[in-house]
Amino acid sequence: MDDLGSIVVLRPFHKELDSGMVYACWRNNLWGEKELGDERTPESTEFYTNLTKQIRETLKNAEVRIACLSHFPDVIIGYSVMTKKHLHWVFVKPEYRKTGVATLLTKGFKTYDEPMTKIGKAILEKKNEEE
Repeated sequence: MDDLGSIVVLRPFHKELDSGMVYACWRNNLWGEKELGDERTPESTEFYTNLTKQIRETLKNAEVRIACLSHFPDVIIGYSVMTKKHLHWVFVKPEYRKTGVATLLTKGFKTYDEPMTKIGKAILEKKNEEE
């Protein structure tokens, strides 16, 4: 994170600009973990519809932290969704993973939501080892 610290910053969530990425990454990453393929099926339609409603409700009361490039605040490299010390979701673009961005985005969380991706589980394991 030392190298990224000077180029990665947290900024406020801009609903109109950032919602598309938040919804898409959250839904697509959870769907990808199901290993059911990319084709649209009645099961995928139901999955996306239900998860969209859940995300919408969560965002009403949550803090969304956006990690972006300091000189390009519209270039989102990751985000987290937290309510107080409860982590609902974290996402970091693959090219920025293992650089400390997720740690920056999730600072202070104590509890978390399920389901979780494999990457989310790895972050949690690392945090538990550090405590």
